[in-house]
Amino acid sequence: MIRAILILTFTLCFAGSALSQKGGDYTLSVQKAPVKQGENYLVEVTLTNNKPETLYYYSMSCSWQDFYQIDNDLFTINGSECDKNVPVVLSLVSGKSTMVMLSLSPINSPGKLITFRIGFNLLQPTNPVALPAWEDMLDKNVVWTDEVSLP
Repeated sequence: MIRAILILTFTLCFAGSALSQKGGDYTLSVQKAPVKQGENYLVEVTLTNNKPETLYYYSMSCSWQDFYQIDNDLFTINGSECDKNVPVVLSLVSGKSTMVMLSLSPINSPGKLITFRIGFNLLQPTNPVALPAWEDMLDKNVVWTDEVSLP
């Protein structure tokens, strides 16, 4: 019951967030073409804070890739193996950007031009003392890149 109330509260809090790929409060972009490395593709993804105030958002100390998604079922985002994985709150100053390198694995080799978008689940803390059930909030506030193409 408490979990359901938390989910509802966070959903209502996040519903008004301005998240878009262009011209919004936050921008997610891929500036360089993905690079093939073995069977995988490396994609440099950049999150930019366009708001006048600092952005605070959740991540994980090791499995930060869990906050990213791809809108094409032909690929999966590779995670990392780690011994310790705890929630963290990151900050991004107004006008600044942060970059991550995602590793994508093809599920099948389609042999044709592939397009996809990458999304970032932007979860902002509303109460710095209590951690939300953030796993339940994924896919609620996603900032998407423009389409990315693989030859």
